[in-house]
Parts: sequence; structure tokens; C-alpha cells
Amino acid sequence: MVLYGLDDEKNKVPIAIGGVDSIFDKSHRIACVWLLSTVWVRKNKRLFFNTLKTQSLLAAKEFDILFNFVYESNCMAKKWIKKLGFSFDNPKPIGFSIEDGFEFFYKSKGKGNL
Repeated sequence: MVLYGLDDEKNKVPIAIGGVDSIFDKSHRIACVWLLSTVWVRKNKRLFFNTLKTQSLLAAKEFDILFNFVYESNCMAKKWIKKLGFSFDNPKPIGFSIEDGFEFFYKSKGKGNL
């Protein structure tokens, strides 16, 4: 997905690109969600969040677990990640090696935590 918005002069500019990378195993449908954004997100906040919400709901229908990592210091991203229903309550999930300075987040269809 590529999301376009407007700059200060009302020109169309890319504000974000993202996607879902599926990781299928025998018992779960798992996907890594990812997103890169530009400085123009700040000028297009409503469009940005509404698009993320729609894309997150679509991905949650297709996959049992969505996950990724975010910089601990990226407070803005962590705020909207939480608003999208992702959890940060399992900082050291089994089977993942987490680099220093990053936090694990996920959304699961199942009951309880990962």
C-alpha cells in the first residue's frame, strides 16, 4: 500500500508505504506488518490513521496474529499502534530475538496473550 496526501502547497506527495508479510505455519496464519512514513504524515494525520485502521482490520480478518517491532523511543508510532488494538505486553516472546532499543508488538485473534 502506498498512501498519498498533500504537502503545504496542496501537491500530492507520498506519506506512507506499508504492507503485510505473511508467515504461514501449520497451526497459525501469522503476518509481520510494516510501515515507513514521511514527514508529510503530520499534515495528513486523519487520512493516515483512517487508512491504517482500515488496513489493520483487513489484515486482522486474514491473519490470526499480526506483529512487528518498533523503536522504544518512537512514541508517536507507539501511540497509534496501541489505538489500532496492538499490545506491547509480551516484551520477550519465545522464538524472537529482539534487538536492543526495540519493542515487540502484536495483535492476536485468540484469547489471552502470546
